[in-house]
Amino acid sequence: YAIVTQTPYGNTFTKDIVLELLEKEGVGKGAYTDYVSVSFTALEQIGNAFGSLSKEVQDCMVRLDFELQFLLQYLELTYGKENFLLVVSSTYGVETPYKSATATKNHGGVFKQVEALYILQKYLETTYGSGNWIEHSFGRQIYLNRDLIAQYNLSLPNIQDEAALFLLQLAGVSSVLTAHAMNSGVFFDETKQRIAHAYNQQRSGDIYYELLPGWTEQSTDKVAQHISSFSEITHVPLLWYGWKTKAQRIHTPIATTDIIPTLTEILAIQRPQKAYGTYIQGIFE
Repeated sequence: YAIVTQTPYGNTFTKDIVLELLEKEGVGKGAYTDYVSVSFTALEQIGNAFGSLSKEVQDCMVRLDFELQFLLQYLELTYGKENFLLVVSSTYGVETPYKSATATKNHGGVFKQVEALYILQKYLETTYGSGNWIEHSFGRQIYLNRDLIAQYNLSLPNIQDEAALFLLQLAGVSSVLTAHAMNSGVFFDETKQRIAHAYNQQRSGDIYYELLPGWTEQSTDKVAQHISSFSEITHVPLLWYGWKTKAQRIHTPIATTDIIPTLTEILAIQRPQKAYGTYIQGIFE
């Protein structure tokens, strides 16, 4: 069934499962408020496979619009508009693709992660000695081999800094943050603040790099266009519909991290410990 995830029918199956869940589990029929979270992921898979401006993505968008329409009609007919609250958003936006950026004379390019990691590995070997200095990479995070660093009796922060300075020399790299900097530093730059907020001491990598605007990243056979902290990526839709909402546009800056604090406020429950953000003013009557 893996191929289904790269077709619009992946979203159709997701919608059908949601409707079955609502019906068979009696969601919204009890004395307490029920919470249901749904993620339509086919669009992301299709975008990664064919590109954000492809006909396949356009087709998926049109079909997804119909899926959301069907789901909304079901909610209104089953529960009534005043008895449910629907929040629609996106995990991220999409950067301007490389070909589009060059066509409009903006600087851009493709950052080949595999080649960059190979060059960094050779640099660390030349500087510190033989060994597999890079243990793993995920997204734009690089995990260094800490056992090897300890074996050579080297300073982890120093090697993180050396690797960061080297990566900054590569074409397309705009900034590099190290784990020890995120542990001890205070950032006033909005982009770096977003990166630091996502950092986890137990799971995040030793190094995180950011690309320049207009640059996309090629990892193995895919060109990802959504791993970024720039405004093109973080600017996403946020729609509220149903219970006590009023038709309006809010022009003040709102973050997706404000969704959970707002929901916990109207439900009069404690927000999750790691949730940050503020209550969104003015969306309810």
